[in-house]
Amino acid sequence: FPDRVYYYRIVSRDAAGNVVTDDNNGELYTFRTLMPVIAPWFDNLDSGATNWSTYTDPSSYVPGVTPEWQLGTPNNDLDVAAHSDPNAWGTSLNGAAMDYAECFLISPAIYLTNGNTATLRFWQNYDFPDISGYDFEMGQLYVIPSSGAAVTVGEFYDSSYGWEEAEYD
Repeated sequence: FPDRVYYYRIVSRDAAGNVVTDDNNGELYTFRTLMPVIAPWFDNLDSGATNWSTYTDPSSYVPGVTPEWQLGTPNNDLDVAAHSDPNAWGTSLNGAAMDYAECFLISPAIYLTNGNTATLRFWQNYDFPDISGYDFEMGQLYVIPSSGAAVTVGEFYDSSYGWEEAEYD
């Protein structure tokens, strides 16, 4: 739930069945979920990565080789400027060679009330090359409703061949 404090303790069991509990010396650990932004919402990325977050699967991470999302000005073979200067999110803003990884760019939570619907619009510029006949490089767009089950609403292969507007209901 949005803007809520959660309390927790950590319980660990080893292979022999021994259990250890850490409850922060009886105070319990806490975290607070963020307050979602209220629709309609717009972000031109000029104020930095406000409320955006990124995640890269640590099991596939290799420093300098694994793509990671970053906010900045593109300067690569696809383009030398963001669609709306100065910033864009990208995984290879400077054109560095990348390897396979699962990396995620996560927008702020957007609060929709009373059964509202939303339209997501953004500009994208991508290139997922078909390497050695293996077409496994791709991008996916997920929406995660309050139920927590991710829904794939878009998949991206090949290339956009420049900036293009994407729109999803």
